[in-house]
Order: sequence, then C-alpha cells, then structure tokens
Amino acid sequence: MIDWLEHIDREILFFINGHHTAFLDELMWIISGKLTWIPLYVLVAYIVQKRYGWRGVGVFVVGIISCIALADMISFRFIKNVVERYRPSHNIEIQDHLHYYLQRNGEEYRGGLYGFVSSHAANFFAIGTWCIMLVGKNNRWLIYTILIATLLVVYSRVYLAVHYPSDIFGGAILGTTIGFILGKLGLAFLEKKSALK
Repeated sequence: MIDWLEHIDREILFFINGHHTAFLDELMWIISGKLTWIPLYVLVAYIVQKRYGWRGVGVFVVGIISCIALADMISFRFIKNVVERYRPSHNIEIQDHLHYYLQRNGEEYRGGLYGFVSSHAANFFAIGTWCIMLVGKNNRWLIYTILIATLLVVYSRVYLAVHYPSDIFGGAILGTTIGFILGKLGLAFLEKKSALK
C-alpha cells in the first residue's frame, strides 16, 4: 500500500514537473514567492478594517504573524527534522530526472534537504484560512481569490520539483488547522469587543 502511494506521489510530481516551459518556469517562481501575495493581504486587511475597524486590522496582523510563526515552527522543527523525508530534488533515485528552475546566479533551485511537510503549504493554508475566516461569508469573490492564490502557490512547489504532492497535502492539513484555530480565537476576541461597545 505504501509503495503504491509513493508511486502515485511520484507520478503526479513527474506529470506536473514534466510540463515545463521557460514562461512557466518564471511564472511559477514568481507565484512561489512569499512577497508576491502582499497586495492580496493588504486587500484583506482593508476589508477587515471596514468590518471591524483598526482593532480588527491589529488582530489581523497579529494573526498573520502567528500563522507564519506556528506553521514554520511546527513544519520545520517538529515534522521535517523528525520525519527526514528527502525532497524530490534531493532524492538520489529521481533527482536527475526532474526539471529545475535556473536562478539568476546560475544555480538550480532545489530547496532545503527535507520536504515533509511543505512549509510553504503550511504557511499559505494557515494564512488563507485565517483570512477567509476574518473576511466573512459575504465576500465570496475574495474567498475564491484567496483559495485560488493558495492552490497556485502549492502547485508551484510541485512544479518546481521541491515537493511531492503528499508534502503539500500534509502542509495543507497542518496550515488549515492552525488557521482555523487562530481564526476562531480572533473572531471570538473581535466579537466580544464589538459586544462591549
């Protein structure tokens, strides 16, 4: 069963990574960048400000920082360094059969040594879940935008050959859990403050 799952994992990786072009290389590199999505989060902060005022923006920023801190710490210190599963780009069985992004310095981007779980996935799913919970159900277009952005980011990580799909799946579960818990706490705080006014 484990061998079959690993086979599927690799086949999906090869399929996504195998459909590469120079244009997609550059696009996926940009999509994978953490700073790329700052305008989206500024937009979310604006929506939160309209709904909860500047106190809401403060809570929003604290939540973003908490999402990143928790997702990074748990994914890196408590999972990656314990599981020690090599990234595809560092797996000697398949690393020479993958396509890599060529950085400006002439080196291929291969990421760190271990990949399970994906810190990118954990971070973006945590932040995405946090944002979705704070903007509320009435902003469906923004919810869909956040979801699409998050899915593009994690797709880019597989495209760049630095993660297996299962790394992404594990990171997504971790990140969603973190974002949901923080979202519940943040909403409870904001609604309590609103009720006291």
